[in-house]
Amino acid sequence: MSVKRATPHARANKALALKSTLAAWIACTWMLPLAAQTPPTSWERYTIFVRDTRAGYIRVETTADRTIIHSEEKVNGRGPSLREMIRTDHNGLPMEWTIAGNTAFGGKVDDRFAIADGTATWSEPSGEGRTRLTEPSLYVAGTSSDWAYGLYARALLKDPDRELPALPGGTLRLGKVADLDFAGPAGARSTHATAYAVSGITQHPAYVILDDTGAMVARVTATAVTVREGLEAEAPRLFRLVETWSGERLANINKEVAHNYGRPVRIRNVRLFDPRSGKLTPARSVLVRHRTIAAVDRPDRAGAPGEVVIEGGGGTLVPGMYEMHTHVNAATALIQLMAGITTMRDMAGNNASVVDLARRIESGDLGGPRVIRNGMIEGKSPFNNAGGILVVKI
Repeated sequence: MSVKRATPHARANKALALKSTLAAWIACTWMLPLAAQTPPTSWERYTIFVRDTRAGYIRVETTADRTIIHSEEKVNGRGPSLREMIRTDHNGLPMEWTIAGNTAFGGKVDDRFAIADGTATWSEPSGEGRTRLTEPSLYVAGTSSDWAYGLYARALLKDPDRELPALPGGTLRLGKVADLDFAGPAGARSTHATAYAVSGITQHPAYVILDDTGAMVARVTATAVTVREGLEAEAPRLFRLVETWSGERLANINKEVAHNYGRPVRIRNVRLFDPRSGKLTPARSVLVRHRTIAAVDRPDRAGAPGEVVIEGGGGTLVPGMYEMHTHVNAATALIQLMAGITTMRDMAGNNASVVDLARRIESGDLGGPRVIRNGMIEGKSPFNNAGGILVVKI
């Protein structure tokens, strides 16, 4: 029997292989604790719709307490493009937030917020500021992507009374609106979610939808929807929902504060502007019947039986103003009325929604100015409007 001996070259190759295996094992052994400590990266992706048009996206990358957000939106050939970095504490409150990019009309964005040694500082379009914090506070960015609304909602959910002081000022509050289910793509499990209203940022609530893990499913307004990738088919339903939520809220406000007398109204002891003299008149009383100024009388004129008398207290009575170019929805209609506008011309609202809104205002269900429906008729171009009736050549 013969014995086959390994050559020196073979022995060297075997030794090298053993060393490589040992080195790889040592490297893996050392890397195991490091890998266990490295936080996983999570991704979120969203699609932005402006009415029926797919207008942009949001991409979110989160590792531990640091989140990087890329967002872009283009409507009528213009729109914001932003890159954000957010670092939060264990309660989800921003400790650092930087935002760079451009606004819808091309203005430069370079916003910064930070908390260090108990002092918050910020620099944004409204100005710069700093304050010493005496309690946990939630910074509201001057310019940000819609993803920020999910951050606000999650932070408020962690607070026992769902209310937090806001920076640079004010208070944010969170209220539940509705439970929702999303079917998702074919074969995917349905997603249960909850719609919330975040109050305190603008004159009306911001609606945001979170799933059961707290991740944002959608942010919805009357004109735009930001929805999780894969749920784009839900955008029309979300537009209908926000119209319902906003309409119910505004109808309730109207029931509480509107006065529908159903009788002539006399406003007494007021002064009027005389355009011929350019001066204010002495005190007068003004009779309004239905929608018409029926008479301007001396201030002590006694009202006829059945008139409603309102004391003007010597103030100045001015006619309602006209808003000649607006894109109206139910929420902005009420704000227009509060500002003294009694007639408005809609130039590019959603045609079907504007018709319904005008009907509800005329019926007294909602508060708002009279609506002149100019509508939106557009041609096809890279800059055409995202809504309205599209006119094309045949």
